Amino acid sequence: MSGKVRLFDMNGTIRNDLDAVLSAMNDVLRHYGIPALTVGKYRKSATPDYWTIYRGLGVPDSERPSVDRLFAQFFKGYEHDVRAFPDAADVIKRLKEKGHAIGIVSNLTRKRLSGHVRDYGLGKFVDIVVSREDADELKPSPKPLLLAFSRLGVPPENGAYVGDQIWDVQSARSAGTSPIAISRAGSYHSRRMLESAEPDRIINKLPSLLYFNSG
Repeated sequence: MSGKVRLFDMNGTIRNDLDAVLSAMNDVLRHYGIPALTVGKYRKSATPDYWTIYRGLGVPDSERPSVDRLFAQFFKGYEHDVRAFPDAADVIKRLKEKGHAIGIVSNLTRKRLSGHVRDYGLGKFVDIVVSREDADELKPSPKPLLLAFSRLGVPPENGAYVGDQIWDVQSARSAGTSPIAISRAGSYHSRRMLESAEPDRIINKLPSLLYFNSG
């Protein structure tokens, strides 16, 4: 495949699930008698391994299986309200029409990621999906992005990765592709946090991708 590549993160970039995730996490914390997190505190504490958040707040390691079960239980009560960002499908469709190869690269499981791609009507526009089972390492490692470029047959320098978290920027930079950060309500990291990671660009809405060349 020739041409340019646009790779996207899922949660916080295409899927607007921050409020649901935070609500379910706070339900778990209340179960253990721990005060709820504000959005600001959650953004500052979020890491690729979310268990470190619970551990840092005092939940013992022995409770990890229970925490995973509780979170899944509580999240079901909020997930029915989760939607893709309103502009996501149209932007991806228009990028595809411009001749870009499109990929979704996420730390989500293959089952959940494939389900989101299908449910949000992205399947016919997406050329490659890379989930947590597909690469040996998770972001911020460059391996998931490098795998996507390898499968597409396009060098990383001919592409860009769009994400809303510091480790999205770090993963893109390490992979040799252009990091583009998106900062808006629903992003997992604040603009100031994203600025500290020094992406090539910070955008406030996905349609901005249609009006400049990067990668």
